[in-house]
Amino acid sequence: MTIQSDNLMIVLQYLPAKEFESHMLVNRQWANLILNNKSKLPKLEIEHYNYLRHGRVWRFKPIRDSLELDHFPKGCYFKKLTIDATQEMFESLKNHAAKYGSILARDVTLLSILNSDEEGIQTPSSINFLNVEPRLIEDIVVTTESLKFDMTRSTLEERKYLFQHPSHFYSNHAKKVYVDFDRIDGSFHEFAILKTMMGFIFDQNSLLDNRYLFSMSIQLHSTSEFNENYFRTLFVEFYKHFQSANFPNKVFQNFNLYWHDRSTICSSTLETLNCYSKIPIENWPRFAKELKYKEIQDVFESTREDGWKMIIFSINGAFYGGSYTKLIPPDNKA
Repeated sequence: MTIQSDNLMIVLQYLPAKEFESHMLVNRQWANLILNNKSKLPKLEIEHYNYLRHGRVWRFKPIRDSLELDHFPKGCYFKKLTIDATQEMFESLKNHAAKYGSILARDVTLLSILNSDEEGIQTPSSINFLNVEPRLIEDIVVTTESLKFDMTRSTLEERKYLFQHPSHFYSNHAKKVYVDFDRIDGSFHEFAILKTMMGFIFDQNSLLDNRYLFSMSIQLHSTSEFNENYFRTLFVEFYKHFQSANFPNKVFQNFNLYWHDRSTICSSTLETLNCYSKIPIENWPRFAKELKYKEIQDVFESTREDGWKMIIFSINGAFYGGSYTKLIPPDNKA
């Protein structure tokens, strides 16, 4: 099969130089293209400078220092790049892109941060940035591998808003999209917000099948009766949304929920729901990758008529509990 040389060059620019010798053996086209473009291959990779804030890119090893963003040559790319998710940063990146073109990076993390006001009180500053929709940043920072939205420092009100706008977290370039909301306080136990979260996880309007992982940790309620009702509703909603999804490949393929407390509430709840079946321990080896988490207590599954499976791993660790949910397409042997 012959690939257009222009498209092949784009691919080759981001491959490690040590791999070129083997790539020259693919066919004559690949060999000639590599030999004739040695001076252009590969693009310069920036490894240690990886944190962008206030218009400067910082590194923390082997020494701590920073450089202006426009110091880096056009055509290079960052191996990893963490970016403060603020409106100020967005405007700075937009101005840079207008002068020098888009920034390229393999893995990008958009980090919600806290600002201090005149009295020293810290407040999240990401909401104004998010209102311009982070996917617009893809015109400025092109992510070739993974794009992570680290919203661990966003407020409860921000999260309520963001769960109603899943399009803020789409990506038309990244191979995998991660969204991490970390800890949410007890007020998030409102059942209406739980259903909004389901709509966020099972949103199916992304152009690409790249919504890879959603993570969130919550606080357990002080009463066991409330927790039982809450998690029963949670797992029933999981089931309903999974079974009714027209395009299960568009939703998050993995979603993790954790709470900082030892509890068997996950297993005890799933065991009472007829829509899930408990997988015998002798069949666990097919989940070899997941079994590296030694805290797994039980495994449950639900299967659609088209062969899609939803697997829920109940976790009961020494200091935390939770559930790890994984969607498996019909052509997967797991």
